[in-house]
This record gives sequence, structure tokens and C-alpha cells, in this order.
Amino acid sequence: MRACATAPASARAGAPAGRYDIVVSQLAQSHKISSAGFAADDAALGLEGEVLIGGEAISISAADTLEDLRDAINAAGAGATASILHVSDTDHRLFIASLTSGADGALSSPASPPGPTAPST
Repeated sequence: MRACATAPASARAGAPAGRYDIVVSQLAQSHKISSAGFAADDAALGLEGEVLIGGEAISISAADTLEDLRDAINAAGAGATASILHVSDTDHRLFIASLTSGADGALSSPASPPGPTAPST
């Protein structure tokens, strides 16, 4: 499928006249990150601290579960949505996706827990 559109362009004095085609080879995608695996999504994580997402600090207490963390991120209005990925009966991961595509929606993860630790695309 081919879509045609126009893009504004300008040239410097002395540029050769002609027709130029612009090819978009890939559209920007939203950034996604995933946590390490947890044994259950409804058991206390035993982690405390804050995770910063989209400039919003999300507090984590030791009693919070993966489900609690997901709900807190979704309620924060931080420009990202969180869900739980059930890899297996004993591997549950927090999955966070930016609501903004491209560099403006980049998510970062800390080098160690708490929070997302493994980037994915």
C-alpha cells in the first residue's frame, strides 16, 4: 500500500532545481519496557521506593503487588500504560508502554530494582 502526502521543504540559493522524492522507511513507535519476572502477580513484591514515569513519581511499598503497581501507574496519568504479562504460571512481568511515539515518549529504567529493568522493543 502506498500513501502519498506532501511535506514542506526549502532550499538554499543555488540548489539545483528538480523533483525529489522522500521515502519514509519506518514510522516512530512507542517505547516499551518490561520488568524482570515475578513468581506471582498478587504477592507482595517486598520492594520499596519510587519509580519515575513520565515525570510522575510512583511510590512502591513492600506490601504492594505487581497488580498494585500496574494500577498505580495507570492511575498516575504519566503518559504510559502498564499491564501484566503472564509468561508462565511462575513468571509475571510488568509491561509499560509509552502513549507517545518517538523520542518524546522514551521511557527509561533504573539499573536495578525496584521497577522495570529489561528494555524491549
